[in-house]
Amino acid sequence: MKKILQKINHKISLDFIFCFIILLITLYLFFATYLKWGSFILDSGYGLWIPEQLLLGKKLYKDIFYEYGFFSVYLVAFFYKIFGISSYVIIGIGLAITIAMSYVLYFIAKFILSAHESFFVVLTFLLVCAYGYYDYNGIFNFIFPYSLPSTLSLLLTSISLYFLLRYFQKTKRSYLFAIVFFMCASFCTRIEYSFLILIGQIIASILFAFKEKKWIVSKELLITFCAIFFFSAFVYVTFLIQTDSLGIFVRMYSDTLYSFSNNNIMTKSLMGLSDLKNNLIFIVTSFIFLTLILLAVLLVTNLLLKFFNNKLVENKRNNYISFALLLLIVIYWAKRFFSIEEISGSEIFYPLQLILMINILFSFYMIFAQATQYKKHLMIFCISLMGLLSLYRIFLHSLPLMHGFVLIPLALVGLYYYSFYLFGELYLKITKTKYFFQPLYSLIVMVVLLQNLFDFWSISKRAYDSRIVQLKFERGGIKVQRDELNYRMAKTIEYIGKNIPEDKSVVVFPEGLLLNFYTKRINPTGYGVFNPVGIDIFGEENIIGKFKKLKIDYFIFLQRDASDHGYRAFGTDYAKRLYAWILENYLIEDTIGPYPFTTNHFGVAILRNKNIRKQQIQNPLPL
Repeated sequence: MKKILQKINHKISLDFIFCFIILLITLYLFFATYLKWGSFILDSGYGLWIPEQLLLGKKLYKDIFYEYGFFSVYLVAFFYKIFGISSYVIIGIGLAITIAMSYVLYFIAKFILSAHESFFVVLTFLLVCAYGYYDYNGIFNFIFPYSLPSTLSLLLTSISLYFLLRYFQKTKRSYLFAIVFFMCASFCTRIEYSFLILIGQIIASILFAFKEKKWIVSKELLITFCAIFFFSAFVYVTFLIQTDSLGIFVRMYSDTLYSFSNNNIMTKSLMGLSDLKNNLIFIVTSFIFLTLILLAVLLVTNLLLKFFNNKLVENKRNNYISFALLLLIVIYWAKRFFSIEEISGSEIFYPLQLILMINILFSFYMIFAQATQYKKHLMIFCISLMGLLSLYRIFLHSLPLMHGFVLIPLALVGLYYYSFYLFGELYLKITKTKYFFQPLYSLIVMVVLLQNLFDFWSISKRAYDSRIVQLKFERGGIKVQRDELNYRMAKTIEYIGKNIPEDKSVVVFPEGLLLNFYTKRINPTGYGVFNPVGIDIFGEENIIGKFKKLKIDYFIFLQRDASDHGYRAFGTDYAKRLYAWILENYLIEDTIGPYPFTTNHFGVAILRNKNIRKQQIQNPLPL
């Protein structure tokens, strides 16, 4: 009994130590990157602007176009009411999500990995996903995210997954209530992602019920998933009826799904379908690369064991192979050490989908091969399947630069399970080797992969370090690079403060709601982003009709390359009728830099309604 208590205390203390270290790392990264997130010309202000509109009495979907569920924006609006309208609110929510996601990920990983390996999963999440910064826009992170619904729904579905795995262990009914609650909350945040995760949970639960062969388990799981569908639908319908937006929501969501599925260039690029052949080659070659690294580590592990105990490794050929692969590793890492400009560690993430599929197939086989010890393999199956389904946005394109890369945390658990355990098991089965020392192998793999994390963070850190100019506003602040774009954006904010009264409406094209938010100039249209997809969904005639009705006072054009959508310039390559109508009815009051899209340099154009006189304000915005 005493030994059992000692083991329990040891495990608790180890978890406590790792959780404390995770909190310290999270806070260090937060303060090291403080206010260095977000972009003026991309839709960083979208999640800030919509909750403000709700507080002004606007109705979601009916008055404001929004392609996600309502939970995240009402959550922000709730905290606006408590703390005031400020960007610090969404930053605080982002920090809370990051900390919570770190702990949930740690304890999910603990189902199939050791405490040390689970900590390594969380470290990867923090450096690569939560605080990753690879394109100098600073929008793909967890603190001030490109999409708060994405990070929040990931947290909610991960919590529900944790309770599902706990149910597989203990079959306690209370865990099922938690699954229903968190999955319903996720459905109210992001429908399509939650639906995919729920499908994965149902598949895993069917396997569990089949193996348990207990009617009560099957009944409880069936009721659980029916309850998720019922309560989510009930909450949505109730909300949409209350806001008088049921028909608008259905039409908006169907139009959005159609637009993203109907030969959308950006969607194809993100999913890796626009370059299918090369992406498949990337996946296969990077899988081979990772396999060779793991093989080298495994053989080197055996070589070290032979050095200490001649009986463990008797095959001399393995010794030569081990030395050769060890030499290749040294040469490879030396080369990377002196050429850090590229994201050299990303090779390990290319084959995520392939590795997760291997996990799924192997664990599925083991579930039925081991009748009495199937639960751990069921958990591996479940976690790997959830990870695979979460990668739908980057289906064949697992690059840190991709917009959906924030959704890979669950996939990381599957990646490291393969690296730390499954590869070794497969090696033993294929080569019929009797033994290798798992802890030493896992430790060396961890050290090898740690280099990748430092590669990622070194690139992120350089990008963060470049943001040295701080702009302060009544509603928050942001740090930006000292470059042409941000200099002219600062001048634009200064111009708005001096020349556009607060009671005048301002609409920014094609993106730039952060301007509205920080300058406190309203955009009453309900349209926040005018990229090619948005224009296609809204319809140019509908937009023009709303502009006529609302009599917008000012338009601002920003130079934002839309090549990721298959176009270059707003007004010349897409939205031509809308652009022509604006030029016909508005005067170009001023430009800051060159007129947008006339050169390769960033420029801003400010257009005034012909019926408004140019004004000078005595107390401009503070900068």
